[in-house]
Amino acid sequence: MRLASRKTVEIRTFAPEPYQLPSPISVSVEEDADGSFLVSFFDANISTTGENEQEAFENLKSLILDVFDSLNREDPAKLGPEPRRQLAVLRRFISAA
Repeated sequence: MRLASRKTVEIRTFAPEPYQLPSPISVSVEEDADGSFLVSFFDANISTTGENEQEAFENLKSLILDVFDSLNREDPAKLGPEPRRQLAVLRRFISAA
């Protein structure tokens, strides 16, 4: 896969969802040569795609919250090493309002 371009953007809000961001989340946006987009939050190992940049960005925001909510519902003692690490990273960036 050859990338056409790559840049970094920030998630500054999850509005209208009830979550607070103490600081922005930096994410990578990569355009593939075929025009599709991959957006990644590398610190939490979360990525998704979209047909355009905005769709990929919104998909990532939604996926981040889905992962955050899912991991928060679990007993931390039952989480494996990677989900525990992901939850710790997400808790640094996100809190429920």
